[in-house]
Amino acid sequence: MTFEVHTMAIEIPLSSPSEEWGITIATYLFMGALAGGAYLTGYISKVWSEHDPKQNNFHRVTTQFGFLIGLIGTLLSGLLIISHLGAPLRAILFPITFSNITWTTIGAWVFGLFGLLISIQLIWNVFGQDYSSTSVSKKVRWMTTQLKLTSLLDRVSTATRPSRKYQLAIGAVGALFALAVMGYTGMAIASIDTVPLWDRTLIPILFVASGISIGIGIVLSFTVAVTELNQTPLHAYGALNSIAIISQIGVITWLWLRISDVPGGRESIELLTTDYQLLFFGGVLGVGLLVPLFGYVGLVAVAKRNIFDRVTSIHIRYGYITLFGFVVVGGLALRITMILAGVHEPLVLA
Repeated sequence: MTFEVHTMAIEIPLSSPSEEWGITIATYLFMGALAGGAYLTGYISKVWSEHDPKQNNFHRVTTQFGFLIGLIGTLLSGLLIISHLGAPLRAILFPITFSNITWTTIGAWVFGLFGLLISIQLIWNVFGQDYSSTSVSKKVRWMTTQLKLTSLLDRVSTATRPSRKYQLAIGAVGALFALAVMGYTGMAIASIDTVPLWDRTLIPILFVASGISIGIGIVLSFTVAVTELNQTPLHAYGALNSIAIISQIGVITWLWLRISDVPGGRESIELLTTDYQLLFFGGVLGVGLLVPLFGYVGLVAVAKRNIFDRVTSIHIRYGYITLFGFVVVGGLALRITMILAGVHEPLVLA
């Protein structure tokens, strides 16, 4: 969709950046958020397991899923952004070929170091003499066995794995990188300061909160699907996700008010309420935020067995999987909406 701004006798076409930044970039932003959020969820569960040994199997599975999904998300986000560039080889050799510090080079370094930290954490938790045997580690080890890498990775893990204290310390560094990755996905578009919708202050905050929701959503969906239902940590993750959801609602409301009277911002709001109203109100606000938020409250109430006596744990299980899945879908819809509804400020010629 294009807009025309009339300044005196000069007609200036005003186009959306989505003409160049399409679904590929939106998916790249989503994968970056997924990677950071998944790792953060895994690390939280790793720390939690140290203080709650009764729930160790649930935490081990969540930790391993978090690190595995985080690594996959990092790899996919890298492939997506490289495929979008005109010189993929130059991007791959970014430490050598990039001489100027830009958001592209910053992002490349952040993603590269983050991927290294995730790989180390995954190797320590899935391989070696003292690895945690779960359904996740068995599947990963089966895949590496097909590639004839299991023995090598076991030796590397055993030789390099530090004490639990230092594992948690290194994991904390990874958690900081996870926050940086999620924040970077916001700054990647917010650095273009001619698009009011892509507010430099609010978009990074929104993307961090959304990334936390996405990470919890996708990791816990897999955990709940393959482990015995454990309502104590499950409700806690639901509560944490609710906080992230409320934060997103607050930031979106603030952003809406902030750009409503700004040239370029008005056009973005027009797009959100017309062309993309189903995607925004239905996908982002409805499926991604409001339904999960009220759904978590309902599931906690149902789990107390004070409302429906016939409700069994299987209903709670599938309820959480559904709500967590909605959060993930909503996170993708958010990034697609942000790309499609972005409109440049009018260009005023003297």
